[in-house]
Amino acid sequence: MKSFISSVILLGFLLLVLGISPAAAQNPETKPPEIKKHYVIKVDGDDIYVDMGNLDGVKAGMALLVYKTGITITHPVTGEKISGSVFLGVLSVKEVSDQFSIANPEAEIKSKVQNGYEVKFRDEDLKKILEPKTEELPQPALTEPPAYKPAPTSQTALGPDYAQDIKRYRGKNNRVSFRYQYAEDGDKEFYHLAEVDLMYRIFKLIYSIKFGIGLADGKGLIDTKNCDYHTDGICHLAFNYGFTEVEFRFHDYFSIIPAYQLGMNNNGVGSGFSGKIRIGPELSTNLVMGGSYAQLMGGRALIQFNHYFHERFKMTGEVVWENYIAGASVVRVALGPDVDLTDLISMNLIIGYGGKDVDHMGITAGLGMAFNFRTRWFWSERAR
Repeated sequence: MKSFISSVILLGFLLLVLGISPAAAQNPETKPPEIKKHYVIKVDGDDIYVDMGNLDGVKAGMALLVYKTGITITHPVTGEKISGSVFLGVLSVKEVSDQFSIANPEAEIKSKVQNGYEVKFRDEDLKKILEPKTEELPQPALTEPPAYKPAPTSQTALGPDYAQDIKRYRGKNNRVSFRYQYAEDGDKEFYHLAEVDLMYRIFKLIYSIKFGIGLADGKGLIDTKNCDYHTDGICHLAFNYGFTEVEFRFHDYFSIIPAYQLGMNNNGVGSGFSGKIRIGPELSTNLVMGGSYAQLMGGRALIQFNHYFHERFKMTGEVVWENYIAGASVVRVALGPDVDLTDLISMNLIIGYGGKDVDHMGITAGLGMAFNFRTRWFWSERAR
């Protein structure tokens, strides 16, 4: 019995000296989590596939480190085989699934990444992934209900909502455009028309303001006081002019667009006015009707139908009455596409046919280009 008691006392003394307690023996220190190795599993052009995804903590936009592996060197003295890996570069994650991700390499390592190369997190990202997650405490209920906010609509109390227009024009509030048109009514009757204009979009009730210059030049068989001069009974007409146009947008589906024109030729100075009404959204199916008259040039009436088949593709059909060619009344029908080539550049084409009678018929053709850009002149905060 004394021998048993002596043994217990001796064992307790030894545990005390060695600093070991029963609690420590039962609760050994937790080992750090094991970090799994990850690798490149596929190379497809600029797309690098790696075997790490959402479940591993990868997020889009994250930077990953790629290492060249499989390097083995024989020590020249000892003959020992030395293996390892070297840092190659950085991959930028663009798409993430549960078990794999797609990343793009830096330009200087595009041709160097291969299957089997090791991929690692950056130290700061790995620390965030490994640190324990804390549950957020439930928030207390609000003592007062939130203030009522009406659902957004496309029409505000003061006028249209221009958000879709700003998005459609990608924040470009200015446009410079050029158009050229040729029309004929037979062998000896035709005219050319060229215009250049600058439009500034304000995106308010006064939706846009346009300033431009133009040149009309042609000839016809009708004797009229608008002629610059006659040769062999043919009336020659030329007119150089400038114009200003303003669009008033009262509703997404209704705009009024008046314009004033001032120009001159050999007969003196002449002015003119025009007006158009657009029914329907500018960037969707709409109908445009209008007319114009200018001294020394003539008159014109227009009915135009526009339809967007795609955000970047519009078709236009129109019927026009005009007497630009030396006073001859002409009816034309035309059709053509308007295409956005890029976010900044668009092009339109129009082709038609018409004349004043069956003996005086001819084609009409037009080509236009527009260039969109942005400035901050009187720029609306809503367009930023």
